[in-house]
Amino acid sequence: MSPTEVTIERNAAVRWNNLRAQSVTIRIASRPMGVGTRIALPLVASGSSGDSAELRQASTTAADEEWTAILPPAGSYQLTFQVEGLYNFTVDGSFSGVVRVDATTTSTPSVVASPSTTPSAQPTSSATATITPTSTPTATMTPTIVASPTITPTPTNTPVLSGRVTSESAAYNSVWSYLDTKVQAAATARAGAWDYDYESVDDYLSSVEGNRERLRVALAIPPECLNGSMPAVISDDPVVTYEGVVVRKLVLGLCEGSLQLEWLIASPQDAASPSPLIIGLYGTCGTPERALGLDGIDDYQRRFAFRLAQAGYVVAVPNLMAACPGYHPYTLPNQLEARGTFLDQHVLGIWLGQIISGLDYLSAQAEIAPARIGTYGISLGGLYAMHLAAVDERIEVAVVSGWVDDRTLQTQSTAHPYPQWALTEHDFQNSRAPLSFVTDVELGALIVPRKLFVEYGSNDVIGQYTPGVYAQIADKYDRLGLRDYHGIAMEQGGHEAFLLTSLQFLNRWLQP
Repeated sequence: MSPTEVTIERNAAVRWNNLRAQSVTIRIASRPMGVGTRIALPLVASGSSGDSAELRQASTTAADEEWTAILPPAGSYQLTFQVEGLYNFTVDGSFSGVVRVDATTTSTPSVVASPSTTPSAQPTSSATATITPTSTPTATMTPTIVASPTITPTPTNTPVLSGRVTSESAAYNSVWSYLDTKVQAAATARAGAWDYDYESVDDYLSSVEGNRERLRVALAIPPECLNGSMPAVISDDPVVTYEGVVVRKLVLGLCEGSLQLEWLIASPQDAASPSPLIIGLYGTCGTPERALGLDGIDDYQRRFAFRLAQAGYVVAVPNLMAACPGYHPYTLPNQLEARGTFLDQHVLGIWLGQIISGLDYLSAQAEIAPARIGTYGISLGGLYAMHLAAVDERIEVAVVSGWVDDRTLQTQSTAHPYPQWALTEHDFQNSRAPLSFVTDVELGALIVPRKLFVEYGSNDVIGQYTPGVYAQIADKYDRLGLRDYHGIAMEQGGHEAFLLTSLQFLNRWLQP
């Protein structure tokens, strides 16, 4: 969303109407223009259903002030920001899950005339100068002195326009239209990049293997994470035992010692040996502790990792940086992403590399059945799960919850509820694999002939395109005669981890 620039002289408010979001952060970059300017608190988002949320002040400096809030999960909100006094400010709203945003002000900005000043006369300098050497120079060249040009003052009668004759929208729309053509071209290029051979499963795998390696390169997965070197155990300590589940914290030195990663490992107290392993991948606002229900917060992730452990799985939850407004900021992983860009690195690729390297250790443990490894990912964790299963063929079963979507539409259309290009707070998590090469359909194609299950909620706005994308993936299984190797379930609910029909699918293929 473009910043809203407003200049006001007395009291005014900036409102975003028809805002539908999961969270909102408002940042105000300000330049005080008068004494007595202040921001009226609290900032409140009020919903059409009567819900409201006060924006809490997150940080304040002399130049910038920031508020953030987690909004109730439903409703259309009107967000009001009130300023008192003489102020010139820029409001930059960062919204998670925007449907539509119209920024308006309740008062017409007053134009404050700047006093005219008559520029002082500038002296005219001549180009003559004399150099008297203090000693006899050894060089025979005589230096040439070039006079500085005379600066002509701006005439006092220069016309001042009352407004711009150029427009932001003209510059923006031109590039937008150009990118529209590239979205269409990407679809054509993508069709030519994949030549599926359905003659047999082996022929199919041979036909896609080159693109699997191409995806690893596009994601910039570190090569030192892919060579199978055994990670070092830095620490392995018990955390807690509750309701028949044992939790411990494991810290591994990965990728030839170049990276470290913390894991929470949850195992049933009476686990069979060897046991199937699930890599549990959480979404926005998630942590390993929350995935296991250890932080006292039962959000949309529904303690999925703990529930899997209760169902008889060893569950390994890596400590990835899933940022959360008002809890731990997007700025930190986005800083890593920005820095990595200059080095041809990508945070998603590094995280995938760490998980792959971690699997080298986990799959070698006596209590793990190496042929029965799966992954479950919810929301942005579904992004990780889908990419992980696409690049690491040790993942025998992948469950993707609340993620499968039409990436072409998401990139092209403002009508999509979660346009990928607008989610700048998730820059570190967006796949850098080009649309001309891969979408969720092609990621699914790289999981074939291993097992894939897709779940989504009946009230999840992301789910409206899920069945169509899944159908394209399912067709590849069916053409290979693998109709039992895939499944989909629309469960009653919203954007949340269900683990109902999907758990039955996991049990079918991973439990003995």
